Amino acid sequence: PNNTIRAILQTHDGYLWLATEEGLVRFDGVRFKVFDTQNTHEIASNQIQVLFEDKQGELWIGTAAGLTRYKDQQFNPFTAGERLPNTGVSCICQDAQGSVWVGTAAGLWTFDGGKFGTYSTRDGLPNDSIRSIYEDRSGTLWVTTLGGLARRLRDGSFTAFTTRDGLPNDSVRSVYEDSRGYLWINTFSGLARFKDGRFSVFTTANGLLNDHIWSIEEDRKGTLWIGTDGGLNSFSNGSFKSYTTKDGLPDNSVWSIYEDRGGVLWVATPGGLGRLKDGALTSYTSRDGLSDDVVMALFEDREGSLWIGTEAGGLNRLKDAKFTTYSAKDGLTNDVVWAVCNAKDGSLWAGTNGGLNRLRDGKFTSYTTRDGLASNIVRALCEDRAGNLWAGTPGGLNRLRGGRIETYTVEDGLSNNAVSAIEVDKDGNLWIGTLGGLTRFRDGRFTIYTTADGLSDDSIITLRASRDGGLWIGTRAGGLNKMEGGRFTWYRAKEWMPDDGVRSIYEDEDGMLWVGTRRSGLSRFRNREFTTCTMKAGLFDDCVFQIIGDDKQNLWISSPRGVFRVSKKEFADFADGSSAHIASVSYGAADGMLSRECNGGQPGAWKSDDGKLWFATIKGIAMIDPQRARINDQPPPVAIERAVVDGEPIQLNERVELPPGKERYEFYYTAMSFAAPEKVRFKYKLEGFDKDWVAAGAERVALYTHIPPGTYKLRVIACNNDGVWNETGALLNLYLNPYFYQTYWFYAGVALSLGLLALAIYRLRVQRIRAQFAAVLEERNRMAREIHDTLAQDFVGIALQLKAVEKAMPDAPDKVERHLALAQSMVSHSLVEARRTVWNLRAQALETNDLATAFSHTARQMTEGTAVVAEIHVSGENRRLPSQIENNALRIGQEALTNAIKHAEPKHVLIELDFEAANLQLRVKDDGRGFDTEGMLATADGHFGLLGMRERAEHCGGRLTLSSRPGEGTEVWATIPISLRGHQ
Repeated sequence: PNNTIRAILQTHDGYLWLATEEGLVRFDGVRFKVFDTQNTHEIASNQIQVLFEDKQGELWIGTAAGLTRYKDQQFNPFTAGERLPNTGVSCICQDAQGSVWVGTAAGLWTFDGGKFGTYSTRDGLPNDSIRSIYEDRSGTLWVTTLGGLARRLRDGSFTAFTTRDGLPNDSVRSVYEDSRGYLWINTFSGLARFKDGRFSVFTTANGLLNDHIWSIEEDRKGTLWIGTDGGLNSFSNGSFKSYTTKDGLPDNSVWSIYEDRGGVLWVATPGGLGRLKDGALTSYTSRDGLSDDVVMALFEDREGSLWIGTEAGGLNRLKDAKFTTYSAKDGLTNDVVWAVCNAKDGSLWAGTNGGLNRLRDGKFTSYTTRDGLASNIVRALCEDRAGNLWAGTPGGLNRLRGGRIETYTVEDGLSNNAVSAIEVDKDGNLWIGTLGGLTRFRDGRFTIYTTADGLSDDSIITLRASRDGGLWIGTRAGGLNKMEGGRFTWYRAKEWMPDDGVRSIYEDEDGMLWVGTRRSGLSRFRNREFTTCTMKAGLFDDCVFQIIGDDKQNLWISSPRGVFRVSKKEFADFADGSSAHIASVSYGAADGMLSRECNGGQPGAWKSDDGKLWFATIKGIAMIDPQRARINDQPPPVAIERAVVDGEPIQLNERVELPPGKERYEFYYTAMSFAAPEKVRFKYKLEGFDKDWVAAGAERVALYTHIPPGTYKLRVIACNNDGVWNETGALLNLYLNPYFYQTYWFYAGVALSLGLLALAIYRLRVQRIRAQFAAVLEERNRMAREIHDTLAQDFVGIALQLKAVEKAMPDAPDKVERHLALAQSMVSHSLVEARRTVWNLRAQALETNDLATAFSHTARQMTEGTAVVAEIHVSGENRRLPSQIENNALRIGQEALTNAIKHAEPKHVLIELDFEAANLQLRVKDDGRGFDTEGMLATADGHFGLLGMRERAEHCGGRLTLSSRPGEGTEVWATIPISLRGHQ
């Protein structure tokens, strides 16, 4: 919001906070968030003057109009209501007991346990305008004011010190305690040292450059540094040493001094930034890229970057680059570098678009076409055993020997003038790869090899001599070849298809062959098998220009997207299947490269004898020393900053609970890594929804839709520019409320209802099956009764008639004919009854006759030809009854009559029918021999007729009784209700 940066602070959660003239700013390395009086009413003024974080991690903000505290992502103002005046805050400090002290223009304030206390001149302060607050190692609080110095002892009392007590000036800026326990007080009139209750004063007379003291700092060696209005002084062993603009200071007014973790001293001045390292001063001003020369604030973050706040140029970051780049500014003839190699004399050779360059003792010399080069575009370099340098150009092959350049072309036997690679093998042969084949130079003669000799492709891109004496050849479109004993063998990986372009070959110290391709990533060739890794598995780029190794078992790879590093161990884990991913650590402009884009000459990268790695880029030669390059070992703090649900922001707290029916969820997160924020990578996982981590790359938002109700945990982790992960990350607890029909109790109720419904259906089905079974059983019983009461009785009658025939045949033939006719009639009747039984029809005798007549007909038919006399007595109103009653009554009577004729040998059978108003009384009584009735009606075994009569009576809602005694005859009595309601 404003380019004036007064103070810089990094809080425990990793955020960088800036105090500006137009509000408070929070920075995560990518985004600036502004808090001002417009969007944060708890801030009393946009002019932020002081930033302080206490031991509890709470941020205190001092403004020109009051104090604000930031705690748990909430701003809390302290106003006149807490007796804190609406005045400017100049300084904030926390003592060993945890009390926070606030200095203002209207006195000193303390905040302890939720209570404010106030101190002023009435309590012993020399002046109410507070400049600074400092607690020494003994726990004594020192307060500097415009009117003197105050000391507060542990008992709460103040003692004031002024010029009367030995101070050089009553206007005291700050206090500093050194490692020996001396207290140093800087004023506008000199420097005072306080020890054992006495002041010692140092001025220009003692060696200070100026009596106006701005700042004091003690370095790790115990040297005291004093910033004055006339330059920088050091004080050691009782003497002063001076540094001014003549020694390299950007300005003689030294406002503040800061020592970083590396022991480098930084000096803020109104004329730029000064750096004192190993006794040498270096200045950084607007000419060196500083946005403004007036430096107001300095701060080093946890990753080692130095942040510089300026008066009118905003915020600057300064950090040590991992790469050192040599460009045209340093003496290169051209920034576009194709190839680099180291010579035996320690020189570094570079092939560029402007000729051949040599770096030695920090200086460049060059060779161009004016010196005999075939072309100024040098794309291949190689030094032979004799120390001669060979250079490949589009115009031919050059040899630099003894300061003179020789040229070889197709006229001299070269396969093609476009030379792309040069290599010396184990036997000292020089091999030249061109766009027209492979050429060997030995003993001053050229020998050409092409596809006619077994090469897979004549366009040679790279060459590498093998330890076993062979030569590896990478082609533009024909894959990998190896020449051994004059024969070529062709290799290709299935993953390279359809592009077989090989750009680089590297054989490591273990004899492992590594192959870089144009579009198919990095391959390892081992035991005659290729293992290929691409960007899908974590490789930074699929185009590999050059591969070299360092001393830490890493591969360094140049590519169009930059330089990146891969661990050989991680690749081995990937190759054997124990890991599905490898980590690539990339380098680019943020690491000191003028351009991240590398070039693919041969060789495009080189490891020098001192372990340094050199890379050819389109903006010069980039060099890194892996042994000295500082690895960022700080896992980046991760924060989930905000959440938006269905387009509405929600308040974040320990547990976020959301109403049902939400569809779209957006979670915005960040990680505070300032070394190279563009290289920060994220992973997130919604536990309870995601099965695995989601690799988000550089994206800082997680999007979800249609999340079912339930409890979830959103976890976010991140890694810094060197691949160091914060595995703990940030956590957000979520609870998505369900609709009532999505709750467990609803599901349980539905399950219970379905269970009850299934049980009811089951019972209904069982009931139906039982009913069907009962119906079948009833039908079977009915048919059994009908057969027994019709067919069986007719068969009995037939049997009787046949017996009568047997008796009458000798004496009365005419009777035989009559009995046979009657038997035939009975057979016909039995057939009709059988059909009626099957179809459950009315008895034939009842079709045209009433019940009494049917009984008469049946009795006459049954007793015809026997000695039995059957009588029928009818009483009451003889009338037609329901067919079911008449049919069952007739069958009961038939069964009783049949039993009497068949078993009782009666002389007389009486059938009585009594038609009552409500019941039909049926009584069949014979005078036969009788029987024992005990148990007869309890079983159907051999007595189905008796049981059948009883079932027929009960079927009509009636009852049946049987009485009989041996020798006294038998009586069957059935009472059947005439109404069928209630029992049908």
